[in-house]
Amino acid sequence: MFSGGALCRWLPGIFLAFLSLAACGAQPYRVLVLDQGDYSGNGQVTDLAALRAAITEILPQSVEVYSEGLDLQRFPAVEHQMRTMRWLREKYRDKVFDAIVTVGPESLDFAIRYRREFGLATPIVFSGTEKYYIGRLALPPGVTGVAMVSSISDAIELARKVIPGASEVVILGDAESQSDYLLDISREFIEANVNQQINVMTGMPVSAVREAISHLGDDVVIIYLGITNDSTGQYFLPDRLLAELVTSANQPVFVTRRKFMGSGAIGGLVADSVDGARELAHIVRRVVVDREDASAIPVMYLDTRRPAFDMRVLERYRVDPERLPAASEILYQEPGLWERYAYQIVLVTAVVIVQTCLIFVLISEYRRRRRAEMKFRRSMFDLAHLNRTAALGELSASISHELNQPLAAIMSNAESMQVMLQANPPAIEEASDVLADVLKENQRASDIIRSMRALFRKGEFAPVACGLDQILQEVIRVLSWHARSKDVSISVEAGEGVSAVVADRVQLQQLVLNLLMNGIEAAQQASPPARGEVVFGYRSVDGNSVELYVRDNGPGIRRELLGRIFDAHFTTKDSGMGMGLAICRAIAEAHGSRLDVQSAAGRGARFCLILPAALPT
Repeated sequence: MFSGGALCRWLPGIFLAFLSLAACGAQPYRVLVLDQGDYSGNGQVTDLAALRAAITEILPQSVEVYSEGLDLQRFPAVEHQMRTMRWLREKYRDKVFDAIVTVGPESLDFAIRYRREFGLATPIVFSGTEKYYIGRLALPPGVTGVAMVSSISDAIELARKVIPGASEVVILGDAESQSDYLLDISREFIEANVNQQINVMTGMPVSAVREAISHLGDDVVIIYLGITNDSTGQYFLPDRLLAELVTSANQPVFVTRRKFMGSGAIGGLVADSVDGARELAHIVRRVVVDREDASAIPVMYLDTRRPAFDMRVLERYRVDPERLPAASEILYQEPGLWERYAYQIVLVTAVVIVQTCLIFVLISEYRRRRRAEMKFRRSMFDLAHLNRTAALGELSASISHELNQPLAAIMSNAESMQVMLQANPPAIEEASDVLADVLKENQRASDIIRSMRALFRKGEFAPVACGLDQILQEVIRVLSWHARSKDVSISVEAGEGVSAVVADRVQLQQLVLNLLMNGIEAAQQASPPARGEVVFGYRSVDGNSVELYVRDNGPGIRRELLGRIFDAHFTTKDSGMGMGLAICRAIAEAHGSRLDVQSAAGRGARFCLILPAALPT
C-alpha cells in the first residue's frame, strides 16, 4: 500500500514516463540511404528518386528518408572514408535510424566497416550489387538485400549474334572494382567452353584505351562495363566517358546497364538499376516496420536483364534488325510519318472526308434543286401556254372582228373587180387599183394571224434581244377590239433611248398580255365620267436596265389584298382562275427580276418590273 505522500511523489515520474512512451510511439521511421557515388550523374539522381519513391510508397506515411553520396569511387582511400564517417556521425548525432540502405558494393563495404558508428543493431539492406560480389562476401548478421544477377557470357553471346563472326571480345572497365568480376568471367568462359579470345583493357590510361579501340579488327566486339578511374588517378563519369569512347571506337560498343543507353552504345543485354526498387522497399518494410531479423531474410537475386538497342547506332553500323532477338527493345527509333503526325493525319483526313461528303451533298442538292427548277419552269411554261390558250377564248370576239374587216374588204373589192373585168371594154386600170387594195387587206389579215400565232405558240425559255415596239404592236393588235368593246383606251409611254430588252420573247408577250387584260378589266370599272385608260410604258433606269410598267385608272386594289394577289388560285373575278398574275410573277422571276405592284383604293394600280437592256452591238 502506498501512502498519500508517496503517491504524490511518484505521480510526476509516472506522468513523465507516459509522455516519454507517447513521444517514442509518435517517432517516425528513419531510413538512411548511402550511395557510393556523388549524385553528379543524371542516372544516379534518377535511381535515387525511384528508390525513395518506392520506400515512401510501401512504408507508412511517417517514414523519413535521408540520402548521402559518399563519392567512394573518386576517393577510395581509407582516410576519406574515416573523414566521411566522422562527418556523418556529427550530422546525424541526434537521429536514430531504423535501417541503412546501401547502393553499390563500395557503400556496402563502408556500412559494414563502420557499422558500430551507426549502431550494431541497425539492419543493413543493400542494393546495386552484383551476385558475384555477394557470393565472395561473408555477410555479417543483420545484413540482407537485393543482388542483381548478371552473366558476361550471355552478353557476349548476344553481341556475337548481332555481329556475326566476332572472335575477340574487348572488355573495358575499372581494374580494382572489376578484378573479381573478371576472374568470374574467365571461369565462366572456361566452364562454358566458349571459343572466344578475351582482351581485358582495365587499369590503363583512358588515352591508351581510346587509341587501342580505334584500330580494332572487324571480328572484335567491345563490351563496356563502366570506367570511373584510370591508372592516372583521373575520375570519370561512366556515361559521359562512354560518349567520348564511342567516337574513337571503330566497332560498335555493347553495354550491360540501361543508364549507358543513349550515349552512343549500340545496346546489349542491359539491366536497369531502377529494377528491384520495390523489392528492396518490401525488405526495408519487413526489417523496419515488422521488426524482422535481417539475417533471417534471405538475399533476393533478381535477373532483370533484357535486350535493348539504339536504332540510330544500328543504322550507323548497318546492322540488320532481323538479327536482334525477338523480344528486343528498340530505343531512339525515328518515328515514322504516322507516329509523328498521327493527330494531324487523322484530323486532315477527317476534314477531307467531311468536305468531300459536304461537297457531294451540295452537288446532289444543287442537281436536285436544278431539276426541280427546270421541272417548275416547264410546268410554268405549260401553264402559261394554257393561260394563253384560255386568253384566246376570251379574245375570240376581238380576233374575229379584226379578221372580219380585212376579209370583208377583200370580198367587196373582189366583187368590184369582177364587175370591172366584165365591162366592155374591161376597166383594166380600175381593176388594177382594186387588186392592190385586195393585196393590202390580205397582208393585213396575214399580219393579224402571224401576231396571233407568235403570241400563242409554245416554246422553250430562250432570252434574246426583244424589240419593245414590235411586241407591243402584236399584243395591242390582238387586244385593240377587246379594249374598244370595253370602252377602254390603250396608250404607250416610250422612254427615250430605249428600244429593246433581253428576255424570252414569248414569255414577255405573255406577261404584257396578262397585265394589259387585267388593266382593261380594271379600267372598265373607272368612276364616271372618266373613261377607262390603260397605259403601257417603259423607261431607262440606269442605262443598263429598263423598267416596264402597266398602269390603269380603275378602282385599285384594297390594302389587305396586296399581299395575296400573286398567289396561285387567288382572284377577285367571279369567273377567274387566279393564275394570270401568278404566271406573271413566275415569268419575272425566271428573268431574274421581280414583279411589284403599287395601288391605293380608288386610284388605280401600277405593275412594274425591271429587265436588262439590250445593248447595241
